[in-house]
Amino acid sequence: MPARTALEPIFEPGALYAILLYSKDDNHLECALFVPDVDEPESAAGTGTGGFLCHCTNKTATDWAYELETPKDINLRSCLVLGVRLANLASLGSHAVVALSLEEILRNVPVWGNNHGSVPVSHDWLLDCIAALHDVGFLQCEDINAFERELVSAVKASAIEYKEDKSFRIISSRYCSDF
Repeated sequence: MPARTALEPIFEPGALYAILLYSKDDNHLECALFVPDVDEPESAAGTGTGGFLCHCTNKTATDWAYELETPKDINLRSCLVLGVRLANLASLGSHAVVALSLEEILRNVPVWGNNHGSVPVSHDWLLDCIAALHDVGFLQCEDINAFERELVSAVKASAIEYKEDKSFRIISSRYCSDF
């Protein structure tokens, strides 16, 4: 799929995405999970979307921690490098029900690491989350190693395009799907 820069809708409402965001502060890619809100379409300005965003962060000086964000307007366009559609969760209930269920699962995924490097912590946490979501039946991902290779390959091409013109890619995983 070609890189995108247009202000068209970019996420399928109710689907779960692994997203990689460029962090200007640390010059690295941060991994997160995102579910766009069916009831909160793209903002009028086309700069953001409502939804549930979950990631791990090292905002404290010493420890990494799980963080949940649910603003009505998440501005992903300025920092989105890659979105990988993992599964459609809309059949599990309303956005609020899905977000609450995800939060219960994801807050129990350990965040390993400290302030000595962000990419491995964020990356490993994302993979652990996908494995946990597979274990409870939110998605199917029989081969997490194959998914990781797919993710690394896709992000390499996307990162180059992002640095050139701030474009991003949205793909569907070949290794993760609906149950």
